[in-house]
Amino acid sequence: MTRLNGGHIKNAVVRPLSSGVEPTIIDNFTVEFKLSDQNLKLSIELDDDWQTNSLFIFGDQLETNVPAMFGKGVRYINVGEHYENHADIASNEVVYVAGGAWLYATTEGVAILGTSTSSNDLKNIKVMGRGVLDGKMTEDYGDGGALISFCGQDVEIEGITVVSPPEKQVFQVNAPWWCDDGWQGNVGGAHVHNVKLMGWNYADGIIAGAKSHVHNIFTRLNDDNVKPMMGDTVFENNVHWQGSNGWAIMMAWCNYYPQSNITVRRSTVIHDDHGDWQGDDAVKACDPCTGSQASIGAVQGGSGSLENVLIEDIVIETKVLRPFWFGIEKNYWANEGTGVLNNWKIKNIKVMQGSVENAVVWGAEDEDQVQSIHFEGLSINGNLVSTFQDAGLELHGHMQDVVFVDGNIRSEHV
Repeated sequence: MTRLNGGHIKNAVVRPLSSGVEPTIIDNFTVEFKLSDQNLKLSIELDDDWQTNSLFIFGDQLETNVPAMFGKGVRYINVGEHYENHADIASNEVVYVAGGAWLYATTEGVAILGTSTSSNDLKNIKVMGRGVLDGKMTEDYGDGGALISFCGQDVEIEGITVVSPPEKQVFQVNAPWWCDDGWQGNVGGAHVHNVKLMGWNYADGIIAGAKSHVHNIFTRLNDDNVKPMMGDTVFENNVHWQGSNGWAIMMAWCNYYPQSNITVRRSTVIHDDHGDWQGDDAVKACDPCTGSQASIGAVQGGSGSLENVLIEDIVIETKVLRPFWFGIEKNYWANEGTGVLNNWKIKNIKVMQGSVENAVVWGAEDEDQVQSIHFEGLSINGNLVSTFQDAGLELHGHMQDVVFVDGNIRSEHV
């Protein structure tokens, strides 16, 4: 990797640090490093240029099982620029976006790839390939739509890159505010992997619906990067760059109906662009700058319950606004505030460079709404902490059984 814009390279970092990729500056303008693992999602950062001029490298595996160009049930988007929408994908179809294909959406407010909203009538859909989907020719997806929007049972999306999404929504499968099935989660089973999303508008990232598996993805977005909000889901081995607005991992916002068995694990937040502490070049706007914004959040304003939640082995590499905010808070989109957070385990979270604001657990009038929130193995600035004070963790409102746990020993509780 060679710097072309002049100036000597003094420092080089490859994130996530857990990748183990060690850069070497071999002269004043060139950095070398070796990639030994597959599916790496890397940000190469030189000196102070990381905010505006980082290099992303995605170590994709070689493609297998590429569908025949004129195969039955195949939409083959070949190399080159294409200006078209594919919002009418049906059951049992395969959409292949070839490496070197660049697909633009051209119809305002219509998905560049997607289906109808009829969850119960759609099944067995696959999107694959190494091509790029570009949303820069559209402006806004209101009323619950998205640039990528699928409904149905057993939807798989793999390999594609999405850039320059319009505002509101980027990528949704079985989104409860869009698909007919809604929050009940009777239709699901999505598999989303090796997908890369990059955008700077206020646009949410991936929600995959109930019974979904999302892994080995990369997101750099200026709103919620992922939304593991629905039951029987696993989000793992992901890399996130949080913009100046929203949450990297958003567990709840306007949840309805009971949601249970949600796991988020082995993932990294490599940057957080909230706030003024990063210097004059930082993106400082957020919309809105609510007091609950954090790297990991559950800001439940709806009436649903979220139970049996595991957030485990998360690394937050750089300084953040706050590591997490969990609790009940009414908002513009959901003002019932009657939901429940119950039986949450937050385990082995590393906040490597601390935060500007304290983490928060926010209760409610009814102490049963926030209960059994257990912290274990929380590390701040390299130090393992086991008290609310040392963790910089604020508790507000009524709650019960919010504790630090060391084995079977509870060191502190409310």
